[in-house]
Amino acid sequence: MRTYKSIRLSLWVPILVFGAFSMLMFIFSVQQYERFERNIEERTITALKERLARISGRAENLIKNNLEGLVANDIADFAVSAEVRSIMLIDENGRVRQGSQIAWKNRPVQEIFPRFDRTRFLAAQKYRRPEILLSADRTGIIAYQPVELFAPKGQIRPTHIGMIVADYDLSRFKSEQRNILVMQGITLWSIGLVLMISLWFFLYRWLTRPLSHLKDIVHRHRIGDYAARADISGKGELVELSASFNALADEVLRNSASLQAILNAATEYAIIARTWPASSRCSIPVLSA
Repeated sequence: MRTYKSIRLSLWVPILVFGAFSMLMFIFSVQQYERFERNIEERTITALKERLARISGRAENLIKNNLEGLVANDIADFAVSAEVRSIMLIDENGRVRQGSQIAWKNRPVQEIFPRFDRTRFLAAQKYRRPEILLSADRTGIIAYQPVELFAPKGQIRPTHIGMIVADYDLSRFKSEQRNILVMQGITLWSIGLVLMISLWFFLYRWLTRPLSHLKDIVHRHRIGDYAARADISGKGELVELSASFNALADEVLRNSASLQAILNAATEYAIIARTWPASSRCSIPVLSA
């Protein structure tokens, strides 16, 4: 059974590398999505501002010439786009004069458009400049485009300022972009998974398996199997380590054989010396004067 230390190199290194890769990929994807989201918002606001300016200019001319019915056609053409949730022309009091739906006519704008901001409406009416801003959830754009409805003869400044109010949906564009980034993320994550498996295979093939083999050989030597030798082929430091270990094992085996021969000879001599008969031992005569 492998211990934690034995699997750390072969398993945890690829996992950590893959985790770091996934984190970096996630951060990159989030930043890329935010960048694309801002680009979508900026481009849409710019295009919407230009188009509403054209519609308001045309509406002013049509109203001055008592052709307000054609304004309804322009509003209907603008509302054909699937991203336009609602668009209407309201008078100075906030009642609908023309809208993308006929049933809205002469109704208060708050009943039709709950997100209508009267404060911004009054500000745009007072300063006569458009207000185009993102909704609170950033899924849409709300636009307030001033329109001159009536100017008495002899006066330069009109006394009745209406407004074209448009609610533009951004969720489809953002959803499409998000889906593209998700697919890219899945593709990159799959590539990272393949790279992790490849890294695990190469680590196991060229590092952990040779180290495990060397560990087993050392264990066999420790229990007395001095004939065991490491068998690692190829190139690299582990092959050199294997060759050095084998040379050391051969030297140890030779020294062990020499030491065993010396011990055997010493033991044999000790046994012979101990078992020699006492009568046959040499005695030195003592000379008297």
